[in-house]
Amino acid sequence: MQAAFALGLNAVSAPIETERGFHVLKATEKIPAGVRPYPEVRHQVRERAASELRSRKMEAWMSSVRARHQVQVFEAKLALVD
Repeated sequence: MQAAFALGLNAVSAPIETERGFHVLKATEKIPAGVRPYPEVRHQVRERAASELRSRKMEAWMSSVRARHQVQVFEAKLALVD
């Protein structure tokens, strides 16, 4: 990520190796960092908060189910699921 921000406008990077292979970056535009007004991001904030709440509640529910019942995980069968 640092390589991308270090590039000047219209500059091309040397090849960069990541876990997904090699990449060459070109900076075609630089947009200054800033703060977006709340009304502009309200929907995203609400969605993220709701998603995090759902995740916490699901994890708490799963923990309670595991505590009350014997749960077995069949790793070999689980690996067959796409």
